[in-house]
Amino acid sequence: MGKERAKLDFGSLEFGATEEKKRVPKPARTPEAKRELDRTSIQSGFTPRSGAKIDGRSLRSKGPREQLNMKVAKQLKDNFQIAAAERRLTNGELFQIIFEFWEKAEEPEK
Repeated sequence: MGKERAKLDFGSLEFGATEEKKRVPKPARTPEAKRELDRTSIQSGFTPRSGAKIDGRSLRSKGPREQLNMKVAKQLKDNFQIAAAERRLTNGELFQIIFEFWEKAEEPEK
């Protein structure tokens, strides 16, 4: 045949027996740093990871829900999500609190 294959030389590379790396614990974040991280992640289009993990079971456990869609300014959406995350509420829970407060404020005085 044509050319002979080039041989690979890994030198003294050893597999298997390696020295265990010691894990250095991450420093704890202050609440202010966590809020700033949440703000930055939301403004970048990501869901913040702080707080409790949310999966489908926890969302279904809150009873029947309807979806509400509306268009708002990006800054309002970001601020709303930050406020909900800081209070460990879902967007729907925060919206309900705000709406109930608004309804009480709009009731005619007797």
